[in-house]
Amino acid sequence: MRPPHLLALALALFGTTSRAVYCEASAYLGAGQPGRCTGEHLNRANQTRPGTSGCFEAVNGACGIVAAQDAACSCAIRFFAGGDCNRTSVAQLACHDVGAVTHVDFDHFDIQCI
Repeated sequence: MRPPHLLALALALFGTTSRAVYCEASAYLGAGQPGRCTGEHLNRANQTRPGTSGCFEAVNGACGIVAAQDAACSCAIRFFAGGDCNRTSVAQLACHDVGAVTHVDFDHFDIQCI
């Protein structure tokens, strides 16, 4: 059995190095005015751990928005055109900027967190 002071030290170190991860994105059919998305809601997705999410479909997407995030996360929403998330990257939004919008034609997106 480990001495209690080593367990306490390990818990303290883990608590200071772990970071919350949460980033949520929404994709829409219409771009609307600057800073806004309009039209049909195509997809909504989130990432809750470090790494890259799955690839989310948003056929005929024209507007992406940072819907929500955790203050400590370091994530980016990446938008792609050409059929999947291994195709042409057309835009990216930093997840720390809730409400940020990109007006670009895309068909898929993912969320990458570190």
